[in-house]
Amino acid sequence: MVDEVNAVIGVWRTVDTEVEQFDYRDGNDTLVIRVPRPFPGAIRKATQLLRDAQAEILQPWPMSERICRISSALAAWLDPRSVERQLAERWLPVMTGYAPNMVHRGLTRYLRTFLPDQLTRFLAQDLLDPAMLDHPVPDRAGGWSMAVGPRVLGQIVAGNIPGIALWHMVLGLLVKSAVITRVSRHEPLMAALTHQLIHRTDPELAQLLALVYWPAGDSLREEALFDSVDRLVIYGSNSTISDIRQRVAGRVPVVGYGHRVSLTVIGREALEELVIDDTVRRTGRDVALWDQASCASPHAILVEEGGKHQPKELAERLAAELERWEIKEPRGPVPADVAHAIRDWADQWEWTSNVSVWHHPDYRWAVVAGDPASVPIGPMNRTAFVIPISNLDAAVLPWFRRLVPYLQTVGVAIPRRRLFPLLSSWARAGVTRITEVGRMHEFPAGWLHDGGHSVADLVSFMGVDPGTLESLDTLDRDTW
Repeated sequence: MVDEVNAVIGVWRTVDTEVEQFDYRDGNDTLVIRVPRPFPGAIRKATQLLRDAQAEILQPWPMSERICRISSALAAWLDPRSVERQLAERWLPVMTGYAPNMVHRGLTRYLRTFLPDQLTRFLAQDLLDPAMLDHPVPDRAGGWSMAVGPRVLGQIVAGNIPGIALWHMVLGLLVKSAVITRVSRHEPLMAALTHQLIHRTDPELAQLLALVYWPAGDSLREEALFDSVDRLVIYGSNSTISDIRQRVAGRVPVVGYGHRVSLTVIGREALEELVIDDTVRRTGRDVALWDQASCASPHAILVEEGGKHQPKELAERLAAELERWEIKEPRGPVPADVAHAIRDWADQWEWTSNVSVWHHPDYRWAVVAGDPASVPIGPMNRTAFVIPISNLDAAVLPWFRRLVPYLQTVGVAIPRRRLFPLLSSWARAGVTRITEVGRMHEFPAGWLHDGGHSVADLVSFMGVDPGTLESLDTLDRDTW
């Protein structure tokens, strides 16, 4: 059987382009994905068509219509019987190595963020009044404000987490932007399926989206993209983002999402007899999901001493929990060099005094417990280091500071009465997001992405000073 996904649609039906074909095989089945690989001139022509469509189609739509059209077009993603959803669940495990159950549950959680109530919250989180994308609104200073999205938003995405390209495809449409996306060869499927789905359910909306692909380092095509868009979003390594920022300096604003790591902090109360099993279950879930490829995956687990059970016992129970995950949702395959890195990482700690190590016979997970001198970031793929700490403030802050500016999420299992007084010092130490253990991968609508604003970072603001309109009444003949 051959499944086909064709992203050579929309503007590419009127612009000549080469086509990049990705083939994936699983037994007797084959998946073929076709993505445009345009020449530099075609990129410029396509973005001009996107710019025209933005003015003619998207610009007149008020907020309520945009939300309705977007969510309606994407509704089939949450239908397990839809062609796109079945193709995603059939082939993402093949492409990424993630367990089928993990893909199913992860996609469901992620795609729910594009329901109408969540899309509304995206805008409300960052904007004084979401209607300011349509017209000026009164602001708190007594003047008027309006937000304007880029005519064409460009994005370059990574392929470590399925569907990451959807985030700014949707956000761009919300802020009245057409969007051109350079997909990753590691996971072009979700973006291609989304484009195909929107083309099928709302062809007019599909005219505002375009997908492209070219190998990394193709400077001619990259420069054509940089010259053609009004704002650029990049997911990738910190060095890649830094390089692109330098190359586009003065031409286009850049929003970059680079390498990030996360931690878990567990208070002594979470180690009491009645709750320790739940603490371990939630912690194991955060470590196992997406095999720690997500920026929100915890690599070190800081555990407060003084509870009913000690940090070392939590580590031992966590090892048993990761073994259960290996049975129900096995870790995906890894390249030989990564497999060797995991083995070497675990083995080096076994020769260290006062350190305990647990691992799968084939090193498909590893847990280490001890007090290292530096942050022991492992080789991902379900490797975690449990570190005992004496308290939740002074003993935790040095670990936060060591990870700045790479620290993203901190998962917590701490009573509210103890956590809230710590928030100010934690923020000053570089923490940008705090959530409960077990939900580190569940991002709420409008969350502060790496300490920034998902929507506000995409738009420009215009303000009318307080009293300006009133002062202009003196120029109205009717007042003379």
